[in-house]
This record gives sequence, C-alpha cells and structure tokens, in this order.
Amino acid sequence: MKKVLIIGVGFLGSYIIKQLEKNHIDTIGTRITSNSRFTSLDITDKENIEKVISKHRPDCIVNCAARVDVDFLEKSPQIAYSINSEGVKNLAEVSGKYNTRLIHISTDSVFDGIQGFYNENDLPNPINVYGKSKELGERHIRNFHKNHVIIRTNFYGIHNEGKFLFNWIVDSLKSNKHIRGFNDVIFSPVEIGNLSEIIQEFILNSFIGTVHISSYDSMSKYDFALKIAQLFGFDSSIITEKSVDSFNFVAKRPKNTSLNNKNASKILKTKILSIEEGLQKLKKLKE
Repeated sequence: MKKVLIIGVGFLGSYIIKQLEKNHIDTIGTRITSNSRFTSLDITDKENIEKVISKHRPDCIVNCAARVDVDFLEKSPQIAYSINSEGVKNLAEVSGKYNTRLIHISTDSVFDGIQGFYNENDLPNPINVYGKSKELGERHIRNFHKNHVIIRTNFYGIHNEGKFLFNWIVDSLKSNKHIRGFNDVIFSPVEIGNLSEIIQEFILNSFIGTVHISSYDSMSKYDFALKIAQLFGFDSSIITEKSVDSFNFVAKRPKNTSLNNKNASKILKTKILSIEEGLQKLKKLKE
C-alpha cells in the first residue's frame, strides 16, 4: 500500500486527495497552517520538512505548494523565490535524502509565449518573476533529486469557494456581468479532476523526468469564455474581445503558453480530455 504526502492542499491538492482516497491510497495532506485534518508544513523551513517526512515516511510526495499571484510576486520577488524556488530546493534535498519519489507541479509560464505548443525539449524562457521562480524550482529538483516527475500544466475546474478562471467566468455569465476575454492569450488547460487522475498514475508508475500535461487543443481565453457560455447556455453577447496589452498588469503575461502533450499521451493509460470534454464533464457535475 502506497503512502502519499500531498504538500499544499489548496485547489489542486484537495482534488488529488479525493482521487487517491477514492482508490484507497493512504494520504497525508499538509498546509502551511495546521488544522484537525492537515499537518502543518512550511516548505521554506527545511527542518520542518525533515520532521514531517521522517515521521510519516511516505512512498511519494506531491508538491502543490506555490505562490501564484503573478502581479503580487512581480512586486515581491523575495516571496516568489523563497517559496517557488528555495522551498522546492528544500523539498528536493530532503526527499532525495529519504529516496522518496517527488512529483512537482510546475507551470506553462516557464515559457515566453512567443512560439506556443511547447514540448519538453523546448528551452524555458520565463518573462515574469512568477515564471522565473518556478523555472528555478524545476532546476533545483533536477539537480538535487533523481526520482522526480516535474509536471508542467495549466488547469481549470470547480472551486468550492468560486475562485479562479472557470468559476469567475461562470459566475459572471450567471450574473449577466460583462466579461472582457483576452483574444491574444492562448493556453491548453486540462480539467482538474482529469489532472488528478493523471497525477495518481504518475504516483504509481516509474516515469522519471519532465512532462507536459495539457488538453490536445488550445484556445484563447476569449474563446474559452465563449465555449463555456455556449455549453452552459449563457448569453455570449456580454463577452467582448480584448488584447492583454490593453490591461495595465504589473507583470508581463506570456501570450501563447500552449503545451504539446504528445509525450504524456504515450506514457499514460489515463485519457487526457479535450477542453470541450472537460467542460462537458463540469456541466454534468453542475447539473
């Protein structure tokens, strides 16, 4: 029986725990602040990591801990690097010492967004502090721990508190609020439940290396909002096209971070859903 430590039980971490528990896999979840359900773990504290890993002796660790608020991190690079880089280095060193398999959730933002449809051999070239801190975290894992999987991805799904892109689009459409969708920001996101099944497969298999987990298709964020309106039966006329350049974001946004999932589809038995299939799944869950 595998024992899995999920670090950073937030949006994705909670889905992974549900997926593993459904399949009777022993899980321990951690958050930066402890409560009755989760162990306290701060990845910037190496002694804290050592204590938790030596106590629970997991077979595998899944690291979902990260700071992702892109504009905040642009103004606070020390926070970005302490969590997304140094914290990851701490994890890699300690899990390497215990020879514990480490699955790390990275991002499509390690790329500059010029080319699009990136494969695992394309060189990262992040253009904001968030992307740079995540890319450095990846390097630390490769340098300090052999038995690792780095998953570059972008995901969407139903969040219980209505946070993140999918929920914001659905809630705005439901309330008849005007949406400005970026027609020049292109991505290939995967549905969060599907991603959790895929992560479970990597927990149980022996693959080592970096892999891109994305849908087979890509689209602009404007088209993503239109697709949601169409499938969920909302009025799409309240969605208008805008360029990301027309917004005064603090951090630069890469424009096309679509990923090529060809390698993943060869490795995996789990089916990777298209964007339409993922949204159809969410529609059924919401009915």
